[in-house]
Amino acid sequence: YFPKFDENDHSHMKLAKLSHEAHEKASEFLKENPPQQELTAMYLGRLRTATKKHLHKEIEDIDKIVRKIIR
Repeated sequence: YFPKFDENDHSHMKLAKLSHEAHEKASEFLKENPPQQELTAMYLGRLRTATKKHLHKEIEDIDKIVRKIIR
């Protein structure tokens, strides 16, 4: 169960902020590391893995907040 977004809930607002920051950081990462070849399934998987590694701190923080929200 995921509750509806509540702009008056500090956790919801923090989650939205972290999501925005992660999106911006991912966009910058992909601009700085554009695909060097056709996006085959294998290459896309590697690119996704590299992006997730780049965002590991943000993903951890987002996961903590989501766990708190869904308790």
